[in-house]
Amino acid sequence: DPMFESHYKGARAEGIPCGAYWYLDALTVEDAKKEADAFLQRLAGKQFEYPVFLDLENEAQFRLGKDKVSALIRAFLQKVESAGYWVGLYGNLSSLTYYTDDDIKKRYSIWLAQWDASKPTYGGAYGIWQHAVGKADGIAGDCDLDYCYIDYPTQIKAKGLNGYGAPKPPEPDS
Repeated sequence: DPMFESHYKGARAEGIPCGAYWYLDALTVEDAKKEADAFLQRLAGKQFEYPVFLDLENEAQFRLGKDKVSALIRAFLQKVESAGYWVGLYGNLSSLTYYTDDDIKKRYSIWLAQWDASKPTYGGAYGIWQHAVGKADGIAGDCDLDYCYIDYPTQIKAKGLNGYGAPKPPEPDS
């Protein structure tokens, strides 16, 4: 995203908590790891109060089948998580149901995109629901609208993830 740096700086200046995502193009595990490295370079030196997500929407990946798609997801998320980030997977009802192994959905945060329902019909756990496209103050044009059900900022900061560093130990009682 050519606007990533500008959007990040603008959100920080306004005190808006941030997350980030990477749209995966990789068709091999090796390329997924290379894209994870590129994502980590973009994240370096920044802090994120929300998870950093892998965005999986590429039809060419889905044609590989569930086992290979799940291998791509694991390779990417494991690499980013091992660098100290709270990671998650962004996907729609179809990609999460038919192309993502259950262990991934249980292990990582899920950001569910499902706009065609008044409430999600996805049967698994999710922390964020992208429910519609609409308007938001300060944004020209339409944007995605989401509900978040987990206090990620508190948990991420407490664990020292996403650029926040290790939490300080409590002061000893005197």
